[in-house]
Amino acid sequence: MAKVAHLAVDLYNVAGRKVRTLAEGLQAAGWHQLRWDGRDDRGGPLPRGVYFCRLKGRVFDKSIKSLFLP
Repeated sequence: MAKVAHLAVDLYNVAGRKVRTLAEGLQAAGWHQLRWDGRDDRGGPLPRGVYFCRLKGRVFDKSIKSLFLP
């Protein structure tokens, strides 16, 4: 039986400001794929540059540095 846990995936700019929530809620264990359209939470386009994607669960917290080139 697959485990289910609360998971949040947020995107931050280099200043540390959260610009987009990509996913939040209960997720089953396993592989998942997210697609980001290059926009912030208000729907505005974000500039090219470095962003950090933070994956956070109850016992897991990891950040990944990404380069956005539209």
